[in-house]
Amino acid sequence: KEELSALNLYTELEMARYPEKLEVVYNISSDLNTEKLFVPPLLLQPFIENAILHGVLPKHKGGTVTLTIAPEAENLTICIEDDGIGVEASQSIQRKKSGYYNQKHRRGIHRRRLSGMEITKARIAMLQEYGKRKPSGVQSFSSEEIGTRFQFEIPQIKHQNYDESMHY
Repeated sequence: KEELSALNLYTELEMARYPEKLEVVYNISSDLNTEKLFVPPLLLQPFIENAILHGVLPKHKGGTVTLTIAPEAENLTICIEDDGIGVEASQSIQRKKSGYYNQKHRRGIHRRRLSGMEITKARIAMLQEYGKRKPSGVQSFSSEEIGTRFQFEIPQIKHQNYDESMHY
Protein backbone atom coordinates (compact mmCIF):
# COMPACT_ATOMS: atom_id res chain seq x y z
CA LYS A 1 0.00 0.00 0.00
CA GLU A 2 2.77 2.46 0.94
CA GLU A 3 4.68 1.95 -2.32
CA LEU A 4 1.57 2.52 -4.42
CA SER A 5 0.65 5.62 -2.37
CA ALA A 6 4.14 7.09 -2.75
CA LEU A 7 4.13 6.26 -6.45
CA ASN A 8 0.77 7.94 -6.86
CA LEU A 9 2.11 11.11 -5.18
CA TYR A 10 5.12 11.10 -7.49
CA THR A 11 3.05 10.63 -10.65
CA GLU A 12 0.53 13.29 -9.58
CA LEU A 13 3.41 15.73 -9.15
CA GLU A 14 4.80 14.88 -12.60
CA MET A 15 1.34 15.19 -14.20
CA ALA A 16 0.95 18.61 -12.56
CA ARG A 17 4.33 19.64 -14.01
CA TYR A 18 3.45 18.39 -17.51
CA PRO A 19 -0.37 18.51 -17.75
CA GLU A 20 -0.43 18.64 -21.55
CA LYS A 21 2.17 15.92 -22.10
CA LEU A 22 1.66 13.24 -19.48
CA GLU A 23 -1.02 10.82 -18.42
CA VAL A 24 -0.47 7.98 -15.93
CA VAL A 25 -2.90 5.05 -15.76
CA TYR A 26 -3.05 2.49 -12.95
CA ASN A 27 -4.52 -0.94 -13.73
CA ILE A 28 -4.46 -2.69 -10.38
CA SER A 29 -6.38 -5.96 -10.39
CA SER A 30 -9.53 -5.90 -8.27
CA ASP A 31 -8.46 -9.36 -7.04
CA LEU A 32 -5.70 -7.72 -5.00
CA ASN A 33 -6.20 -6.33 -1.52
CA THR A 34 -3.90 -3.31 -1.73
CA GLU A 35 -4.24 -2.73 2.03
CA LYS A 36 -2.38 -5.97 2.77
CA LEU A 37 -0.24 -6.16 -0.33
CA PHE A 38 3.45 -5.41 0.05
CA VAL A 39 5.59 -4.08 -2.77
CA PRO A 40 9.12 -3.20 -1.60
CA PRO A 41 9.84 0.52 -1.39
CA LEU A 42 11.06 2.23 -4.56
CA LEU A 43 10.75 -0.90 -6.65
CA LEU A 44 8.38 0.61 -9.21
CA GLN A 45 9.39 4.27 -9.12
CA PRO A 46 12.60 3.95 -11.21
CA PHE A 47 10.64 2.27 -14.03
CA ILE A 48 7.90 4.91 -13.92
CA GLU A 49 10.44 7.75 -13.77
CA ASN A 50 12.35 6.35 -16.75
CA ALA A 51 9.12 5.94 -18.72
CA ILE A 52 8.20 9.56 -18.03
CA LEU A 53 11.58 11.25 -18.47
CA HIS A 54 13.06 9.17 -21.28
CA GLY A 55 9.98 7.83 -23.04
CA VAL A 56 7.01 10.17 -22.89
CA LEU A 57 8.41 13.67 -22.30
CA PRO A 58 10.79 13.67 -25.30
CA LYS A 59 7.84 12.79 -27.53
CA HIS A 60 6.41 15.89 -29.21
CA LYS A 61 2.80 15.17 -28.20
CA GLY A 62 3.64 13.49 -24.89
CA GLY A 63 1.94 10.25 -23.99
CA THR A 64 0.80 7.74 -21.42
CA VAL A 65 2.53 5.59 -18.82
CA THR A 66 0.55 2.56 -17.66
CA LEU A 67 1.23 0.46 -14.55
CA THR A 68 -0.51 -2.91 -14.45
CA ILE A 69 -0.37 -5.22 -11.43
CA ALA A 70 -2.15 -8.58 -11.52
CA PRO A 71 -1.95 -11.73 -9.39
CA GLU A 72 -0.63 -14.89 -10.98
CA ALA A 73 -0.57 -17.93 -8.69
CA GLU A 74 1.60 -16.83 -5.74
CA ASN A 75 3.20 -14.00 -7.67
CA LEU A 76 2.42 -10.51 -8.85
CA THR A 77 2.90 -9.74 -12.51
CA ILE A 78 3.95 -6.13 -12.89
CA CYS A 79 4.04 -4.34 -16.22
CA ILE A 80 5.14 -0.75 -16.83
CA GLU A 81 4.44 0.51 -20.35
CA ASP A 82 4.79 3.82 -22.11
CA ASP A 83 3.92 4.94 -25.61
CA GLY A 84 7.02 7.10 -25.80
CA ILE A 85 9.98 7.22 -28.15
CA GLY A 86 11.67 3.94 -27.18
CA VAL A 87 15.00 3.22 -25.52
CA GLU A 88 17.24 3.55 -28.58
CA ALA A 89 15.89 6.98 -29.56
CA SER A 90 16.09 8.16 -25.96
CA GLN A 91 19.71 7.06 -25.61
CA SER A 92 20.56 8.81 -28.87
CA ILE A 93 19.01 12.05 -27.61
CA GLN A 94 20.85 11.77 -24.28
CA ARG A 95 24.21 11.25 -26.00
CA LYS A 96 23.69 14.23 -28.30
CA LYS A 97 22.33 16.44 -25.53
CA SER A 98 25.07 15.89 -22.99
CA GLY A 99 28.09 15.24 -25.14
CA TYR A 100 29.29 13.29 -22.09
CA TYR A 101 29.26 9.97 -23.91
CA ASN A 102 31.64 11.15 -26.65
CA GLN A 103 33.94 13.03 -24.28
CA LYS A 104 34.17 10.05 -21.96
CA HIS A 105 35.18 7.66 -24.74
CA ARG A 106 37.62 10.10 -26.36
CA ARG A 107 39.48 10.39 -23.07
CA GLY A 108 39.58 6.62 -22.72
CA ILE A 109 37.60 6.54 -19.50
CA HIS A 110 35.63 3.32 -19.40
CA ARG A 111 34.45 3.26 -15.80
CA ARG A 112 31.00 1.82 -15.58
CA ARG A 113 28.37 3.33 -13.28
CA LEU A 114 25.41 1.34 -12.08
CA SER A 115 22.13 3.00 -12.91
CA GLY A 116 19.05 3.03 -10.73
CA MET A 117 17.43 0.65 -13.22
CA GLU A 118 20.27 -1.88 -12.92
CA ILE A 119 20.12 -1.76 -9.13
CA THR A 120 16.34 -2.18 -9.22
CA LYS A 121 16.65 -5.16 -11.59
CA ALA A 122 19.08 -6.77 -9.13
CA ARG A 123 16.56 -6.22 -6.32
CA ILE A 124 13.86 -7.89 -8.43
CA ALA A 125 16.13 -10.90 -9.02
CA MET A 126 16.63 -11.20 -5.24
CA LEU A 127 12.87 -11.02 -4.68
CA GLN A 128 12.33 -13.74 -7.26
CA GLU A 129 14.82 -15.94 -5.41
CA TYR A 130 13.02 -15.17 -2.14
CA GLY A 131 9.85 -16.45 -3.79
CA LYS A 132 11.63 -19.77 -4.33
CA ARG A 133 11.47 -19.52 -8.07
CA LYS A 134 14.07 -19.36 -10.75
CA PRO A 135 14.80 -15.68 -11.31
CA SER A 136 13.36 -14.64 -14.64
CA GLY A 137 14.63 -11.09 -14.41
CA VAL A 138 12.91 -8.20 -16.13
CA GLN A 139 11.65 -8.67 -19.66
CA SER A 140 11.68 -5.58 -21.82
CA PHE A 141 10.57 -4.57 -25.26
CA SER A 142 11.12 -1.22 -26.90
CA SER A 143 10.59 0.40 -30.28
CA GLU A 144 10.28 3.96 -31.48
CA GLU A 145 6.83 3.27 -32.92
CA ILE A 146 5.29 1.56 -29.89
CA GLY A 147 7.24 2.72 -26.83
CA THR A 148 8.73 0.63 -24.06
CA ARG A 149 7.40 -2.16 -21.83
CA PHE A 150 9.04 -3.70 -18.78
CA GLN A 151 7.45 -6.76 -17.21
CA PHE A 152 8.48 -8.90 -14.24
CA GLU A 153 7.07 -11.08 -11.49
CA ILE A 154 7.69 -10.88 -7.76
CA PRO A 155 6.29 -13.11 -5.03
CA GLN A 156 3.15 -11.89 -3.30
CA ILE A 157 4.23 -10.84 0.16
CA LYS A 158 1.45 -10.09 2.57
CA HIS A 159 2.16 -7.03 4.68
CA GLN A 160 1.98 -8.88 7.99
CA ASN A 161 4.63 -11.35 6.76
CA TYR A 162 7.11 -8.67 5.80
CA ASP A 163 10.31 -8.80 7.80
CA GLU A 164 11.85 -5.33 8.26
CA SER A 165 15.33 -6.92 8.12
CA MET A 166 14.79 -7.92 4.48
CA HIS A 167 16.31 -5.18 2.35
CA TYR A 168 15.14 -5.61 -1.21
